[in-house]
Amino acid sequence: MSIWCDNPGFQTEQEVSDSVRPWLRSFSQQVWGSPKPAPTYAGFAPLIDSVGNAPRGISA
Repeated sequence: MSIWCDNPGFQTEQEVSDSVRPWLRSFSQQVWGSPKPAPTYAGFAPLIDSVGNAPRGISA
């Protein structure tokens, strides 16, 4: 996944991060080999904050 902007002054790095965070959490659940907590995005959306960050030393 690549994220870039033709107008770097449009959003801050934090704003971009905040806007892609829910999508990345959902995507992560799909590609990790772990059991899925919900079969659809609508079911997963309330759980987004419970998905943690990658362990130290592992890059996404």
